Amino acid sequence: MTAKEPVEALNAKIATIEGLIEAIEASRDEATRDASRALTAAVLDLHATALERILAVVARAPAGEALAAACGDDPVIAAVLKLHGLHPSPLASRVARAVAEVRETVVARGGDVVLLGVEGGAARIRVEGPARALAARGALEEAIAAAAPDLEALTIDEVEAPVLVQLRTPAGPSRKVV
Repeated sequence: MTAKEPVEALNAKIATIEGLIEAIEASRDEATRDASRALTAAVLDLHATALERILAVVARAPAGEALAAACGDDPVIAAVLKLHGLHPSPLASRVARAVAEVRETVVARGGDVVLLGVEGGAARIRVEGPARALAARGALEEAIAAAAPDLEALTIDEVEAPVLVQLRTPAGPSRKVV
């Protein structure tokens, strides 16, 4: 199984769920819609409670912290934990990890990326450097969306630095030509 297969399977299941929700919402029977919504909420609440208890048991285990982190790194498990607000890694840590992943690319292009902070569900990042470094903005947004889809707001400040081009080589030691 490739790393993408679990994510593709998860996306297929999400699409199925969304289709079922649309079918329920299209029902003309208001009592059926209300009962379906109540059932969905009850099942989600049950799952959230069970997942929260599982994480508590894991946390008490000898290698619990590492196991919880591994769960948070799995894209399918992470998506379900995020749905219930139970991701084991804090939002700021996930955003910082995503910034670090993209930073190498930005630095290679002559720029830098700095996480200025994460507060109240919002992150602020500064990308600086020449235009070719600022072009990594899309990769940065994708990495953050994958690591922290629960982030409510993202502000990226771009600071374009001028590119200095040396027009001629500096003169070496003077030589006397005879």
